[in-house]
Amino acid sequence: MVPKLNAVDTINIPPNQWIDFSNPFPFDIYLSDIFKTTSNPQIDSSIRVYSWDKDSLNRSYNTNLLYISGLSGHGEPDASIKRLQSYTAFNNANVPVFLLIPALSTEASAFVNTQRSLSKKGNNSHWSMSIKSWGSDNINNASVYLGENSALSKEITSPLSPSFSSQSISIYDKNRKKTWGVVVSPKESESGNYFEILFENSASNAATVRTVIDEMFNIEQSHFIRWYDTEKDIWISAQDTMEVSLKPKQRLVKIIAIGNEQYFRDLGSIVRRNVLALRAVYPNPFARAFTIQYSLPYEARKVTFLVFDLLGKVVWQRDINDIHPGPSMIRVDKMMATGLYVLQMRVIMDDQGSPKVLNRRVMCVR
Repeated sequence: MVPKLNAVDTINIPPNQWIDFSNPFPFDIYLSDIFKTTSNPQIDSSIRVYSWDKDSLNRSYNTNLLYISGLSGHGEPDASIKRLQSYTAFNNANVPVFLLIPALSTEASAFVNTQRSLSKKGNNSHWSMSIKSWGSDNINNASVYLGENSALSKEITSPLSPSFSSQSISIYDKNRKKTWGVVVSPKESESGNYFEILFENSASNAATVRTVIDEMFNIEQSHFIRWYDTEKDIWISAQDTMEVSLKPKQRLVKIIAIGNEQYFRDLGSIVRRNVLALRAVYPNPFARAFTIQYSLPYEARKVTFLVFDLLGKVVWQRDINDIHPGPSMIRVDKMMATGLYVLQMRVIMDDQGSPKVLNRRVMCVR
């Protein structure tokens, strides 16, 4: 049943949840008019809107971003909600949002001449790009969106949009141990920025995920977009399709960066720190306490340190609960008899059951 043309259709979106909806009227409606009718001053910053688009080749559906505040190319509510089209929206607020859809066509709207302000101005203090991906089943994954905006005082994030694929890519937030579908950062450097992308295969069989850079807005001509190959220690152009092979239930993190040539030279020393290494033990010899410096890769899932005496007896053990990629350190404070010991670091990775083992001799002198 089509609502009366003097009616307003109401959509209730619970806090921090997705909800599917469609345009109930027989004409297109601008998002700006929906936001204006809703009369909520926070609506434009709390709502993210995606369209459900059908892939006629694979007979599946995937989402495409229409609107999120602050993201270049998608930060203006000039997109229209098409008739007979399905959409999904996410409420990023901690309270419910009631989205009001007015019976106001795009032809009758006062917004008809509005254009995308960010993309038309070419303001390089705002840029964005999206990464499109698909798995072995050729079903499109949910795309991820990256950007910078110098007008922001804090980072904007949004969860990954819904998808029907067994594989996925998302933006990995190692500090909060979360994944996102959208990240817009305040502009911190003129030379570049980098993001960590999590590739995940939830299927019980191996899969290959392919990615390609899709949309780009306001990317500076002096900037390049590249993936980092951790195995070969080289940067690879992101303009071509990249393939990532995943074992069943495996997760891998790759780094994508945008910047000038100097930025990539400087960034190399940072990304190389995210490798498995038992870097230093000091002081060695020690009297009672010593410090262990180590680093972990993105695939590390369980880390245990042990100290053995020469008879193979465990005299000290600690499981690391706060696991994150990159350099870390712990302090050992244990009374031990004078003698030689073996410090062992055991790390279980995503793709294997048996741990990686690193050993270092340590000496106690009392």
